Amino acid sequence: MVKPGSWVRTVALIISVSLPLLPVKSRSVVSGDESWQVVEQAIQHGEFHIGAFAMELLARLSDSRSGALLLKGLEDPRPAIRAAAANALRRRPKACFAERLEAAYFQELQSDSGAGFWIRLLLVEAVARSGASGVAQFVADAMADPDSRVRSGAAAQMIVVLRKHPEAGRALSRVLRESTSIDQLLTAATVAGIIGDAGTAADLKRVLDHPDSRVREAASISLCQLGDLSGETQVRPLLRRGGRARTPALECLARAGDPAAKQMLLVQLSDAEESVRREAASLIGRVGLREAVAALRQRVESDASPPVRMAAALSLAELTTLRQPLHMLLNDPDEWNRVQAAIALLQRGDLTGKPVIEAALSSTSLQVRLEASQVLGRIWGRADWSRLVPLMRETGNHPMRLHAVQAAAQIRASELLPELKAILEERRAGGYDLTAAAAEAIAAIGTGEAVSILREALKSEQFVTRLCAAVELIRMEQDRNRQAPKQ
Repeated sequence: MVKPGSWVRTVALIISVSLPLLPVKSRSVVSGDESWQVVEQAIQHGEFHIGAFAMELLARLSDSRSGALLLKGLEDPRPAIRAAAANALRRRPKACFAERLEAAYFQELQSDSGAGFWIRLLLVEAVARSGASGVAQFVADAMADPDSRVRSGAAAQMIVVLRKHPEAGRALSRVLRESTSIDQLLTAATVAGIIGDAGTAADLKRVLDHPDSRVREAASISLCQLGDLSGETQVRPLLRRGGRARTPALECLARAGDPAAKQMLLVQLSDAEESVRREAASLIGRVGLREAVAALRQRVESDASPPVRMAAALSLAELTTLRQPLHMLLNDPDEWNRVQAAIALLQRGDLTGKPVIEAALSSTSLQVRLEASQVLGRIWGRADWSRLVPLMRETGNHPMRLHAVQAAAQIRASELLPELKAILEERRAGGYDLTAAAAEAIAAIGTGEAVSILREALKSEQFVTRLCAAVELIRMEQDRNRQAPKQ
């Protein structure tokens, strides 16, 4: 998933354009439709990145007016605006948008924009998330996209979003029967086994004698994953050689209970090569190899490699359904492991690792500090508001400030409004996600003072400040209308 604000920088890099933010003179504020005027003016702003950012913010809204603006943005002559619209539409999926999204995809295929692949990638995800009828076939067809990154993205959507969609298996079967594209066949043959639709087995068998060895291998592995060992003669030799196919071959055979594959995993868990041990530790958890519990525990307790200890602990926790392996890592010599174990426990509703996360905020490692700061809103409450202040003020550390502001939105402490107001009003040339996060946090607090801050921000001389405030005021009104009792 693309982080808020990061796609704008990606598109800017692709099309090699970078324009400075120019201040805009303040305007008098009227009422009601003023917020919408700010949004619509932002979309047409002469600075392409202002318009793109406005499109991104529209993902926070849910009304037909913002939806129409996003769909119109798919036809904008500026690639950054089209990418922004596609990105926003993937974040607010709706079945009725699917037809326009698909049309935009084919339009991008004809475009000579350097950002075309990126826009198509976003559109494929937006279509997949829409849930409309026929989207599985569209995503399967996108596996034949001329750009390998879009093909990979289409496969990921089939696996992650459409895995349980009733049309997914039929769409893959059709590709396996009809496609002449090696790339599309290879992708479809790989995905079929991962989504686990037994209805694709007959068509997978049809390509077991395909001229391309990669297609044959992918089909045989997928059949194995479906519990059909028709391609076993092609799968088993993969265990004896390297390459990308070895891991899925080993996984599917071990999952099927093959003694040789299970023994190989146990042997690899003690391999001299760190990467081999780590992969084996992860695979053991995925295939449910319970006979490896003792060996995994030994890795957690004594392996010299921190990544191996972490992978072994996660697999051990999965196999035993116990949190104890992760509790062990809270005292691991490696700081990164301690933080990761604390976060893994937090994801399981266990706050035991809270002291570890708090201690990590003082780490000498910026990476460790940033990792810990992402979950502060889940371990701190309103009483901890003052602890966010120094993080929100941390000079030159944009990600840390962003995480702190996002935590402020979660704990909703009104005491933080002065800090958030200052951040909302800051002048910056880029990094607008921080401005938007400040507006969102102010709206989340939602007091009369918070609303006044947002309304006052509509008078700002900085367009981005006005824009972020306008979107939050619109959203707050929409939320109130949804929550109002029906008359």
